[in-house]
Amino acid sequence: MHIRITQLAIVFICSIFAESAVARQLYAVLAIDTHSDLGASVATDLKNIKKVLRTGIPRNSLQIIELIGKDVSERMITNTLTNLKIQQDDAVLFYYSGHGGFSPEEGHFLILNNSGRVLRSSIVQSIKKPLTPRFWAVITDCCASVSGEPAPSPAGAFPANTTLLTHLFFNTDGRIDITSCRPEQVSIGMPPPIGGAFTWSFCRALEQNANKRLDWNDVFKITREKTARFSEIKMQNDFKPHTYRDIPQKTQTPYSFRRMYGRDVNDLRLGVEHINRRILKVKNGSPASRSGLTAGMKVIRVNGHAITDDNHLITAVNFSQKKATIDIESNGIEQTFNVELEN
Repeated sequence: MHIRITQLAIVFICSIFAESAVARQLYAVLAIDTHSDLGASVATDLKNIKKVLRTGIPRNSLQIIELIGKDVSERMITNTLTNLKIQQDDAVLFYYSGHGGFSPEEGHFLILNNSGRVLRSSIVQSIKKPLTPRFWAVITDCCASVSGEPAPSPAGAFPANTTLLTHLFFNTDGRIDITSCRPEQVSIGMPPPIGGAFTWSFCRALEQNANKRLDWNDVFKITREKTARFSEIKMQNDFKPHTYRDIPQKTQTPYSFRRMYGRDVNDLRLGVEHINRRILKVKNGSPASRSGLTAGMKVIRVNGHAITDDNHLITAVNFSQKKATIDIESNGIEQTFNVELEN
């Protein structure tokens, strides 16, 4: 198993179409950085994503443009996107597999072997020139380690003889911004036939539900569950896990930067509000509530790791495997709670 020291981010921008306005073409630009040290893993991602697209989108409605190896540069990517001969009712997908990163100041960026850093925002701007398509999606499979659009509308009716993929790309409205792992986490990649844990999970979610009436929220939840389960197994025996502030990462959980259909889709892993590690409020129905944690308790350890501040607590919870132990202090007495966290 190897670790991708980058961020996996996904941005989906969706449009709901009137019955008479169906996207005529999906232009899929697939950038695979095979010149990076992720060779076999990213090549497998390309194979997996192409299979899903060709299975779910009619042949006469799909155009795939591959950028591989030496062609994966900022100039080639931006030129390819800005020169697409799209019409207003077309859809555009940009998919990238390779290295990347994230900084609080600049946001997500790709790290291309041929030309260095490329901000995700510049990719987005390239798609919108000279004409913004009715639907566009930017999907990048890498890590999330630290180194004014409308919310989407609910999916419309699922017409007969429509596949899940055509429904998601052609019949949805708004913007969806998703990354493969929570902030500070890394994203894992495996040798063939798996490739990136997120891409593999995303493709399986689409393939296994090809004829079901799902929306992006459903697909995101299924993908998140699959990614988390897969990564926990692979990280269980990792003798050199990724660590941040001395907390080892034991899971990878996809994360959405935006609300979907007007609601938060990032199930809070613990479900508490806290200041200086002391719990102020417990969300009803949350893992904390189900396990018996209450307001007033002070968190002192998570999975045996001493917690020093609020950000440290957030990291410890986000890095934890699904089943966690949380030690608290209340009125001078310490207690241990077994908590089953959300993904």
